[in-house]
Amino acid sequence: MLPDLYTMVMTPVLRAFLSWLGSSTGVWIRFEKIKGEFFNYRVCLEEVDLKISNILHIAAQKCTLEFSILDFSFNQVVVSNLLLEGARIEYTHVSNQDLLPRSLPPFLIHQLTLKQSEVIFKESDPNKPLAFKLALDDYHCDSLHSKWLLFNAIFNSRLAGQLDGTPITLKYSEAGDKRISHWALRGLPIKKLTPFVDGKLDLLQDSSMDLLVTNEWLPDQDEIGMNVQVWVHDLVNFKQPKFLPAPTKALADAMGILINRQVKTIPLAFQFSVRKDDFMEISRIDASGMVIAFAEALSKAILDKSLQNFDQILDMGFLGLDTLLDIKNIFDKY
Repeated sequence: MLPDLYTMVMTPVLRAFLSWLGSSTGVWIRFEKIKGEFFNYRVCLEEVDLKISNILHIAAQKCTLEFSILDFSFNQVVVSNLLLEGARIEYTHVSNQDLLPRSLPPFLIHQLTLKQSEVIFKESDPNKPLAFKLALDDYHCDSLHSKWLLFNAIFNSRLAGQLDGTPITLKYSEAGDKRISHWALRGLPIKKLTPFVDGKLDLLQDSSMDLLVTNEWLPDQDEIGMNVQVWVHDLVNFKQPKFLPAPTKALADAMGILINRQVKTIPLAFQFSVRKDDFMEISRIDASGMVIAFAEALSKAILDKSLQNFDQILDMGFLGLDTLLDIKNIFDKY
């Protein structure tokens, strides 16, 4: 009886409040059903829909919120726990446009959890090709604050899922005063990067890479140290045309084996630092620019490695440089 009474009383009250919130801040939230109990600081909303202009759209099958009277603050809205299940989050990045309206009061979510959800990101600029889908099997973020929204979401989080079908994990830990996060991608196809560097990685279309990033920082300092390790697999991945004369095919088979065994994996490593403040204003972040910079660095590292192996190619005997060019000319005919 009490749960039904709660639904009858709270549904119109909450709808009226959310209508006021939308008209005053531009954050529109709707729901189909509410469940909860009086004197219980826990509420469950079903079929929730949130929209902020043409930038952000969140649709969730279920949204569970928990509050604590101990967290009450006049300066910000505090949520103890927020659980989204079956959520679809679509974000369109628009340059020089903030994600959250300035009229929205600051908020803090002590524990954010997403289960069986997905994030879809794309750029509004048609000249920037970045777009991806992140499937979240399980995601947890500690202390998500509106001021540090992006930083908290990617550095203070734990995640298991797939980035465009590629397994991805995020881990977060603390060692004394030091904060540490790890990002790992396994088997990311190189072809995901080729649109960003004008053909410089076309020869690696069928290759893949593993990426491991370790981030370290101190709570009272602005600098974040990042250690990046990359392993490119099947670096050359030599392939021959399907139809070749028997003598040429035999030679091409030998060539393919030799090249593909020559360099199967190339390890790359580099370090750099970023500032926490760089993640404060989402509107100023150039996501495509960061991917372009990474793809350019990767193509340069591979070129440097190739030049180091140039002498080895010259020493291949009957499969030397002249033969490589001869085989290319033969392949061009087929």
